[in-house]
Amino acid sequence: MSGPTPIGVTHRIEIQIVGGSNLHKVRWYLNAIASGDVDGFDFETPSIGGSVGMSVALAAFFPLVRAVYSADMTLGNVVLQKYQTGAWLPVGSAPLGNVGTAAGSYKVAQQTTTVYNDIFFKKVRNIFLETPNPYVGRIISAGALPAGLAALVADTLDKTAGHGGSWILSRGGSLLQNYLATTYDTNDKVRRAAGIV
Repeated sequence: MSGPTPIGVTHRIEIQIVGGSNLHKVRWYLNAIASGDVDGFDFETPSIGGSVGMSVALAAFFPLVRAVYSADMTLGNVVLQKYQTGAWLPVGSAPLGNVGTAAGSYKVAQQTTTVYNDIFFKKVRNIFLETPNPYVGRIISAGALPAGLAALVADTLDKTAGHGGSWILSRGGSLLQNYLATTYDTNDKVRRAAGIV
């Protein structure tokens, strides 16, 4: 039986989400290098070569993440973490914290999971907790997703300059290739923490 994909990247970004019934986190993997960017790092862009300043990349990407969450959820600053000696350690941050922009209100213990393939057909998942999306469902057409999530999915796969797909990688270090599906469900851990049976 195979285990988790070995870490093949140097860095990841993490955003803490405050509000709802709990503190949540969402993450994306990438390779980064120290630079003269105002945030201190560049994100490598393997799909086009070279790199992009962390502040530039996140100025475009962060609003798309905000559009997945409702205004009663607060997204914290983006923290850049480096994988070293078997642990993820914070090495930088971008002061972008703000509230969500999606319509509606958060749903307690709701889980939205987007699934992609990387170029080696390994599955890559992004999990968003307590969004305003439904509790149950599966969407295989990205065009049928709520507008905010659809825009984030499209950007995650767009490998041209100025888009997340130029720097977002799988945990193993590969570019993402295509969207597979989004599922709506409840998260058991969050549900129990919220006292929902």
